[in-house]
Amino acid sequence: QYWGGDERGSDFAPEGSPIPSRDLPFCVPIATQCTHAVGVASALKIQGNHEAALVMCGDGGTSKGDFLESINCAGTWNIPLVFVVNNNQWAISVPRSLQCAAEFLSEKAKGAGIPGITVDGNDVVAMYDATMTALERARKGKGATLIEAVSYRLSDHTTADDATRYRNAD
Repeated sequence: QYWGGDERGSDFAPEGSPIPSRDLPFCVPIATQCTHAVGVASALKIQGNHEAALVMCGDGGTSKGDFLESINCAGTWNIPLVFVVNNNQWAISVPRSLQCAAEFLSEKAKGAGIPGITVDGNDVVAMYDATMTALERARKGKGATLIEAVSYRLSDHTTADDATRYRNAD
């Protein structure tokens, strides 16, 4: 129902919570959620309440203008924002090696003037530690961080996808 305009799926606040959800609606165009997060983080900085925003996107999203503009703004404006990139090695049917020349997607952070780290995305403890460190850094006014969570996509990208057309079973 979400795609029909019913946005109740965006409300992640516990049922009966007196505090309203602070989650934004899903964004269908790739990486546009990053620009929204820049706006949220900018507002948090202006309000001076020592909070931080976190946004996630996939590896393919890092090649989109919205992502690149967002990390640039985050670095330039020194806003409290954490970018988490799920690098599952495939941007739909395009392998990472054909969508980015950098060895690690976290290297894109350097051009924006923010730290970029690469973490084993399959290691829950490593991801927790990296995320909490980045959030704490942001809350202290030290700006944005890009976390690349390296993983591997084990199945098709969508129900309309047949990954056997472009990758082998290994």
